Amino acid sequence: MSEDDHKERLPVAPRRQAAMDMFHNQQTGFFPRGQSITRETVFDYLRTSSDNVKLLDTTGRVIFANKHSRDSIGSRVVNGRYWWDLWPSESHPLVIDALKRVLQGSTVDFLGFRTSQNGSPGWWQVEMAALTDEFDQIDMIFMVARDLTPRVGAQAVASRF
Repeated sequence: MSEDDHKERLPVAPRRQAAMDMFHNQQTGFFPRGQSITRETVFDYLRTSSDNVKLLDTTGRVIFANKHSRDSIGSRVVNGRYWWDLWPSESHPLVIDALKRVLQGSTVDFLGFRTSQNGSPGWWQVEMAALTDEFDQIDMIFMVARDLTPRVGAQAVASRF
């Protein structure tokens, strides 16, 4: 048996497929389709991704935030905080609604605005999906946010002409 045969495999429940598809999307291209994904591989991705990656519990509290995510927020203390508290108050309805939809089984994608730690404006493409346990019960939420500020800024400038 190879070393890989001893690694714990992630069970793929129906709703977990949406989260796995986020790993397989064209932007990240991180995992080839059909490859068996171990917990170790997933956590390596979570730790090293250049995207903002967070895992939330079902109440909306952050249980994991990668370094890039913590740096963009400007805080090393993220775990245990409610996810919507990391957004400006005017965005709370948007992010709370997104969380509710994920908890109902939807995969969510939205564009949100938040200033960075230095006060500069930022636009974020946020993708969220539920991760389920072996009984297909949601046990956490996988969230990836990509900084679209350069793209949104360029589109705003182009629209002026």
